Formats: sequence, C-alpha cells, structure tokens
Amino acid sequence: MTKELLYTAYSRQKEKLIILSDLSIHELVQYSNDWYLDTKQRYTDLFEVPNIIEIESNKQKRYFEEKLIHKTIRGEMVRSKSEVIVANILDKLKMEYTYEESLNVNGKTYIPDFTLRYKGKTAYLEHLGMLGKKSYEKDWEKKKANYESVDISEALGNLIITEDGLDGSLDATLIERKIQT
Repeated sequence: MTKELLYTAYSRQKEKLIILSDLSIHELVQYSNDWYLDTKQRYTDLFEVPNIIEIESNKQKRYFEEKLIHKTIRGEMVRSKSEVIVANILDKLKMEYTYEESLNVNGKTYIPDFTLRYKGKTAYLEHLGMLGKKSYEKDWEKKKANYESVDISEALGNLIITEDGLDGSLDATLIERKIQT
C-alpha cells in the first residue's frame, strides 16, 4: 500500500477504516498528514507560475505549492484551516505546544490536536470541526470518556475543547478566551 492510498483512505473515510498492514499504528497515522502526500508536491497550475516553498520538519525538507497547504505562523503543516487558527493563537499567547503528539490512554493511542505545556503542567487541546456529523460526535464522546477515565477533562483544567460552529463558522476570539482560562 502506498502512502498516497493511505492518505486517500484517511481523508475519505466515512464511518470506519480498516487497514491490514505490518506497520505500527504510529507509522500509519503519520500518512494522514499532508507532509507525506506526494500530490501536494505537484506543481501543476495552468494559469500562473506556482509559488513553491520549502518546509523543513524533523530535519527533512519538502517542497510544496503555497496555495495547497495549511501552514501555521511557525511554519508547521496542519490538517485544517481551523487548526492553523488555533496554532496561531497558541503562538500569539506564547504557549509551548506540540502538534499531534501521541497520548496513551488505557492502552489505546490517541492523537490530541495539540499538547500544551505551561509551568510544568500538561494539557490537551482538541478542536472539534465536524460536530454536525453524527459519527464524528459519537467518536468524540467515546474519546472524551476515555480521557476522563484518566483524569483528563475540562473540569480539571487539563482539556481544552474548541469547536467550529455547526455551520462551519469559527470564532477566534472565543478560542483564545478558552485557551486563556
């Protein structure tokens, strides 16, 4: 299976995705990020010269057409425009964070959108972008329950939940306020 097929499977799945592979889940999940997508590095623009930019991650350089990527102010590639906004707010607030750092919860690996570190404490930020979709909401509720089983919750202050509006809108001011509390 090629990384292109993996990316296509990850980005188009509707309810459930089953992959049989000898790679670990950590190796497979990385292919859902644009960084590994070869088609994002194709430069085919019929009407203007593409603006190719170099991005370095983990000492590896790749080249992308600027209009085809979601890139934060720090130059990180993220999955969505909403995550660009969240990352840029975190940067503005001078919050130390990592994007999509693995988290083991009761033997299951999760990948929170952002892992925050502040004054020796760790918190997790999850941005919910598709709450209007029932399967997404159901999966989120399961994940949230698992988080709570190991004392990761909004009530304890180590889980920040931000979300798009049901109509796809986004309020950066609201996101910033949630992060600051």
